[in-house]
Amino acid sequence: MELAFVDKDFRDLCFNKSLAREKLGVLLAGKLMSRLSDLAAVATAAEVFALPGQARELTGELLGCIAIKLIDSHRLVFRSGHVKPRVDVAGAVDWARVKRVKIIGLDNDHA
Repeated sequence: MELAFVDKDFRDLCFNKSLAREKLGVLLAGKLMSRLSDLAAVATAAEVFALPGQARELTGELLGCIAIKLIDSHRLVFRSGHVKPRVDVAGAVDWARVKRVKIIGLDNDHA
């Protein structure tokens, strides 16, 4: 799958192992790199639900996004990266048709 990033700084953090370790710590940086490799290896976003990390669709202000657990309460959040939305007849994201995602960041899931 093709990966895009919310901005250059976050992309740099994701691809620069030493920067990621400095900013996030060794454990979180390693898990981030692993999950990004997993994402890049699948053909569609629907396949992430079968990968490690307990991927789940989000609700509320993050509706239309997927979160993948990294460590503790940290998670990687992304959404479809297509210009034309890939939706089903009900208007929900059709993850089986999403082949490009935009990584929007890391956050903490306190729920």
